[in-house]
Amino acid sequence: MREWATAEEVMTYGLSLISMRRVFTRTWPADANGLVYFNGGIFETVGDPQHMDGSRRTAHWVTTIKWLGDGPPPHVPNVDEEQEGE
Repeated sequence: MREWATAEEVMTYGLSLISMRRVFTRTWPADANGLVYFNGGIFETVGDPQHMDGSRRTAHWVTTIKWLGDGPPPHVPNVDEEQEGE
């Protein structure tokens, strides 16, 4: 994974540093509106995830994500927790 930073000017805040990363994966279960929780950080996708399908062996997804801030990931109940509540 390659990490880089860029500057973006927002009229209300001035110049601010943006931390971006590129994620390379075999599958990508989200779309352009997905959030990524990684190492205590919350990231949003920038643009559409790109599917590289040169061959079956080398096919992968490349997704650019932008850091939004730190925070805990949301609690996603699994099937066992849902059945205990019944």
